[in-house]
Amino acid sequence: MAESEKFLIEWRIENFKVCPLHKICTPPFNVGLLRETRWRLILYPKGYTIPNKTAFYLQRVHSDDGIDEIFVDFELIIRSRKSEQISHSFKNIRFPVNGVCGYGFPQYPQAARIVFICTLRESYSENNIWSSKKDFKLLSTQLHDLLFDGYFPDLLVCEDREFDVHKAILAARCSKFWTYLENVMQIEIPGMVDISNIISPNSLSLLSCIYSGKLYSTANQIPSNLYTVTVRFEMADLCQRMKNFPDSCTVRTNSKF
Repeated sequence: MAESEKFLIEWRIENFKVCPLHKICTPPFNVGLLRETRWRLILYPKGYTIPNKTAFYLQRVHSDDGIDEIFVDFELIIRSRKSEQISHSFKNIRFPVNGVCGYGFPQYPQAARIVFICTLRESYSENNIWSSKKDFKLLSTQLHDLLFDGYFPDLLVCEDREFDVHKAILAARCSKFWTYLENVMQIEIPGMVDISNIISPNSLSLLSCIYSGKLYSTANQIPSNLYTVTVRFEMADLCQRMKNFPDSCTVRTNSKF
C-alpha cells in the first residue's frame, strides 16, 4: 500500500518530563482512511499499565460510524529534537469500539519537546476479507430482490465488455438447473426473462436459494418435492440444509418435477 494512503498524526508535548503524572490524551480525531472511525492517542504514567514503563497507546473511541470492528496496521513513534527515536509497528490489529493497543517505553531523556507520532491505515488482508464477505452478502440479497421483481436483465456492460451475468450465476451455481431452464423450459438468455413463466414452486424456491444463498422457508412451508428436485439437480448445500430441519423427512416424495 502506498505511503500516501497512511494517516499521520503528530502530538507535540512541550516541556516533557520523564513520564507524565496522570493519564493524558489527545482530543478524538476522525480518520477518513479508516472509514471515518474515531481515535485518540493516550499516554499512561509509569507503572500505570506496564511495570516500570510509560505506556503509549492508540485507542478507538465510540462514534456513530456503525462499524463493530476494524483491523489496522499502525506505527507509534516517539521522537525528540536530538533525533532520538523509539518506534514500534503493529500489524493486523483488531480494534472494536474502545479497543486499545500500544507499548511501554523506558525512561526517555528529558527534553524541551517530545513528539509522539502515529501512522495508521487499514489492514489490507483482514478488512478486504471482511469487506468481501459483506459485499457478497449484499450482492446476493440484491440479486434475490431483483429476480423476484419479475424481470431481470442478463446483460452487464463493464468497460465496453458484455457479461451474461445471470447465465454465469445459474451455470456456476447449479449447472443442471441451468440446463433445465434452457433446454426444457426454453428460456432464452441473454435477454429479459419473465419469471412468470417459471411457475413451479420448486423452481422459484431453487432460484431463490441460488441467488440469495438462503432458503426462505420453514420445514412446513417447503414445496412438497423440493428435496427430490435438489437431489436431481445436485444442489448439495440446499439438500443438507433441508436435512437439518427437524421434520425434514416430510419433504421427501416421489413426485415428478
